[in-house]
Amino acid sequence: MGNQQGAVLVTWNYRDFKKIMNRRAKGAQKLRKLHVISFKKAPHSWGRTRLEQLIDLIEWEYEHQAAKPDSRVFIEINKDSVHIMR
Repeated sequence: MGNQQGAVLVTWNYRDFKKIMNRRAKGAQKLRKLHVISFKKAPHSWGRTRLEQLIDLIEWEYEHQAAKPDSRVFIEINKDSVHIMR
């Protein structure tokens, strides 16, 4: 399902989820279109506020990448900065 729909993983613990993302059931495809929004050194309490502040930028990035062969976007949100990896 994630491969067809370009699912988005939102996490505060990307290191652990990276291990999970690379696992797959026997015969299943890897999630090649999985996008990631990761909070780094960020308390959960301000995650929603930070997402609301950045939603226009996040949506623009996803739309901009959609036409490219590897359309995945990885966004790392810190308290004072945002890193976008394509």
